[in-house]
Amino acid sequence: MTRLERLYRIHALLRHARHPVPMRRFMGELGLSRNTVTRDFEYLRDFFGAPLVYDRARNGHYYDPG
Repeated sequence: MTRLERLYRIHALLRHARHPVPMRRFMGELGLSRNTVTRDFEYLRDFFGAPLVYDRARNGHYYDPG
């Protein structure tokens, strides 16, 4: 799977989620390591300006449109 494919799949998981998505779901559904998912999150934020945040209380990532 290419980086672009990974980014698209991460975006799809976040876009359709009603609640914050836990890291284990990204790792399980995409078959990626925690480090790879984290690097892809950084790429989404830095190069695409994705409003991706982590909610510690709910233990998951989500898009913050605010």
